[in-house]
Amino acid sequence: MKNNQKGFTLIELILSMAIIGILATFMVVNFKKSGVRSRDTQRINDLNQYTEALELYANNHNGVYPEKRLPFFKAEDLCTDLGISDCPVDPKDNTNSCLGALCGYYYQSNGDAIGFDYYAGGTRYTIRARVEETPNVVFSCAAGETASDPKFYVICSDRKQGYACNNTGFSTGTCPTLY
Repeated sequence: MKNNQKGFTLIELILSMAIIGILATFMVVNFKKSGVRSRDTQRINDLNQYTEALELYANNHNGVYPEKRLPFFKAEDLCTDLGISDCPVDPKDNTNSCLGALCGYYYQSNGDAIGFDYYAGGTRYTIRARVEETPNVVFSCAAGETASDPKFYVICSDRKQGYACNNTGFSTGTCPTLY
């Protein structure tokens, strides 16, 4: 008797399903990483937009940048002063608000208040964004800082840019150690 049944055996089906599952897992992991990378790229592009606006502001204000007003200053508050009509928002949560002291973008200069209504502009600044990933960067951060602490991408008024630690002192607008 001749057996002319055509089809797949159970083992062939299980093996092909396992291969498809493994490939799907790799695709999902890579898809999530590409989302993180694209959001971080958008943050860096936003910082460059702020930097160009800050330089334009300084050109129109005798070479000084906006004052910092606070120990930290969410960069989104600069939009009115800098003439940015469409203020960048963090690409992950599509907001430019802060949760306590945690903002998407930060700005600090060495300018400070001199009187009730008058502020002295700064001669240097840092503008930074919290990033989700720091590709191929080895940090030498302050004692007590862990790998899970937030990291920043920083652009300084002297046009240096790179990654910085969470506990880096930004309060004077001085460019920190960049990685």
